[in-house]
Amino acid sequence: MSKIGFGSFQWRMLILCGLGWLVDSMWITGMALGLPRAREHFNVPDSSIGLLSSSFYTGMMLGSMGWGLVADRKGRKLAFNGTLSLTILGGIALALSPNFPLACVAGGLVGFGIGGSLPVDGAFLAEFIPDSSRGIVTFLGIFFSIGDVLSGLIALFILSPFTCPTPLPIESNNGPSPSIDLPGLGKVPEEGEPANDSLRGANVCDPTQMHGWRYFVGALTMVTALMLMGRVLLFRLRESPGFLLSRGHREAAIDVLYAMAHVNGVAGRVDKEIELLESPSHSLPPKAPAGASWAHRLRVAVFPARVCHGLFGRTRTALTVIIVWLMWFVGMYGTVTYASFLPTLLERRGFDGGVRPSKEETYKDVMIYAACGLPGSFLSYYLISLSRIGRRGTFTILAWGASAALLTFSMLRSHMGAIMCIGLTNLLATAIIATNGVYVTEVFGIDVRATAAGIASACGRIGGMIAPFISGLLLTHALAFPIWMASVAFLLVGIFALLLPIETCPTSPFYRSPSRR
Repeated sequence: MSKIGFGSFQWRMLILCGLGWLVDSMWITGMALGLPRAREHFNVPDSSIGLLSSSFYTGMMLGSMGWGLVADRKGRKLAFNGTLSLTILGGIALALSPNFPLACVAGGLVGFGIGGSLPVDGAFLAEFIPDSSRGIVTFLGIFFSIGDVLSGLIALFILSPFTCPTPLPIESNNGPSPSIDLPGLGKVPEEGEPANDSLRGANVCDPTQMHGWRYFVGALTMVTALMLMGRVLLFRLRESPGFLLSRGHREAAIDVLYAMAHVNGVAGRVDKEIELLESPSHSLPPKAPAGASWAHRLRVAVFPARVCHGLFGRTRTALTVIIVWLMWFVGMYGTVTYASFLPTLLERRGFDGGVRPSKEETYKDVMIYAACGLPGSFLSYYLISLSRIGRRGTFTILAWGASAALLTFSMLRSHMGAIMCIGLTNLLATAIIATNGVYVTEVFGIDVRATAAGIASACGRIGGMIAPFISGLLLTHALAFPIWMASVAFLLVGIFALLLPIETCPTSPFYRSPSRR
């Protein structure tokens, strides 16, 4: 692979894999933007507002594990295109859902579809890139941020015009409505107080008759369909040569390598190396013996012995696996805690003079927040490529910075200051995701890489699954609580990173080769 180098083929693969990350982020942000409007349409109370997001992340959790197993057992290519195909079906069902329970089911289907995008696409790209250029995987984070921005743009032009405008607050005859005044986070209605009783013009627009969120979901589905068409039509997708070799398909792997060399213009210089390519001796996966029970056959099919040994065969490797999964769980919990309810937080909190922003202003703020994540991949690439702090130090700096930014956000009344803090949080969170993508591809072997990444992503989805539910309950008491919880979560990510036993950055003084794990 090092002889073939990094060229046109790898850039095309970066774009194709990046489309999956774009769709993943677009739907995550889209759920956060559409959630308040769906809540209004179905007249769902605050205590149940997190059910749709939780079903979405439940689907993502199951999809992360399922697509990772498919990628390691049946090939990267099948999972690569299957994720977007199922997302399209789920998006259509969600846009047409007649009630909130069916919307939750459809949201889970969307989540299951895109659940494999991060682990499968990242592992797929890494297997076409030389080790010396592995840091390029962080550039997938650029597409992740573009997905955020794209979702915000669609919301501004489609969701906003078909949504009830923000009503203006008034005082009743008995004075202002009772509320809790939190420093820097405005006034929150008391639990049990009707949300619209203190709003002028509540009878002018009926949210249950507004279908902007359906048009919004339909637009996200159309974009997903365009991304899938781009994958199928713009470039002939090939199976990972590493996966083919691990399954004993030497000739097929050689054909892929020749195609890569041809696209990169080095076909005549790597013929000898390609012909000397050999399949590993442990290539073929084990099969269940004849007469085995269905339970044993299922275990061998899903988690064969080689996968279990690859993940937990050595103490240092097993510890790394557990810590990585914990980092994904806690990190995604923190990210989803503030990201899923960001539009709600921006709409409800008071800024300078106690003025709350309109929905249109909120969508613009979300776009600014999303755009701030674009440099995150470059920050991650710089830290992991040029610095001696290593992967562990990179994780810690980014995570603790995000924790501090969220804590500052909870204390500010200034609108500009709040947007700057939440934008900085998104930049650092995007860099963490990009660094995670590189570390997972470096520390795990090719025969278990997609499975390990899939389960790690599933752990993150579990964190994302419970975050909206917990945050929805906390929102009924104070807007500050979810933000504080997210800050603590990122603090823990930095601590877990320092405990990682394997450092994969060659320039770090703590470097330890994964092959010696």
